[in-house]
Amino acid sequence: SNILMAKHDLDGAEMMQLRALMTMQKVLGPLHPQIAISCGKLGGILQDKGKFHRAKRFFQCSIRINEKILGPTHPETIKAQQKLQQMSEATNQETAIRLIIEQLDTDRTGRISMTKFTDIIKTMDPSLDSSMIGSLTGISTDGTANITDLVYCIFDPLIEQ
Repeated sequence: SNILMAKHDLDGAEMMQLRALMTMQKVLGPLHPQIAISCGKLGGILQDKGKFHRAKRFFQCSIRINEKILGPTHPETIKAQQKLQQMSEATNQETAIRLIIEQLDTDRTGRISMTKFTDIIKTMDPSLDSSMIGSLTGISTDGTANITDLVYCIFDPLIEQ
């Protein structure tokens, strides 16, 4: 599947990795480190294809196997957890960007209601409360914010990396 991934053949890579996973499960059984690795690879392929729900399930499978076999503090377990976390963060950011684009397409004023602004930011980080989000931008007297402020809130963490 690595060769197919390098050729950007995600459909072929997905099929190849699924076949490899099924074969390995037959030979090695369901609780083997290679099964965890294979689940993680398949999760990565599915993530690249935009199939985030399925990718999440395979990343979680990889984590469960690693925790049972290697323990929760093993580097492979932590690596699998980090992959899942990174995918979740990327998915949240993609959702926020899509919502901004939809807002720009429907409202040509360049303004956005604070409620909508808060909803979009919360897709990226659900732990933020409204007062924290309000401090990210200048709110006008009519309760709206500039859409560009929203865009900066989304891209600032990327720029800082």
